[in-house]
Amino acid sequence: DGDQIGRGPLPPRVGKATRYWIFASLETGATQTTEGFVSFQLPNNVTWTERAAVTVGQDLVLEGDRLVWRLGATDPHAGILHEAPSASFEVTLTPTSVQVGTAPLLLAEAAYSGKDTWTNEALTSNQGGLTTLLPGDSAVAGRTNVKP
Repeated sequence: DGDQIGRGPLPPRVGKATRYWIFASLETGATQTTEGFVSFQLPNNVTWTERAAVTVGQDLVLEGDRLVWRLGATDPHAGILHEAPSASFEVTLTPTSVQVGTAPLLLAEAAYSGKDTWTNEALTSNQGGLTTLLPGDSAVAGRTNVKP
C-alpha cells in the first residue's frame, strides 16, 4: 500500500488501476560504452504515469508503446567500481477479466543498445518481461495474481 510497491488494490483487481514502481540499472564491463539507449516495452493495459527519475542521460520519453532512456556514455565497471546508471518509473496496470488468476506483465521487454569504445562493436542486450510476481518482495507474497 506504500509508494515503494505501488498503490491500488493488491492483489490487482479487474478494471482497477494498481501502480507499480520499476527500478532498472545498467552494469557494464571493462570498457566504456557510448550511444547507450534503453527501451522498456509496455504491454497492453499498462500505462506510464509520467513519474520517473534517471541518474544519467536524458529523461524518459514515451515513444509508442516503449519508454525510451537515452543515457549516452557509461564508464567501465559501472555497478562494480561505482554506481551503475539507473532509471526508475511508475506504471499502472489495469487488469482485464481474462487475466484473473495470472501475474500479468508490467514490462514486456527491456532492451539495451550501445557501442563498445575499445572494439567499436555494437552491443545489444534484451531482458525478458517483468510480471506482478515481484520475486524477493515478501511484502506482496500472496497478493500478486489478479482477482475478479
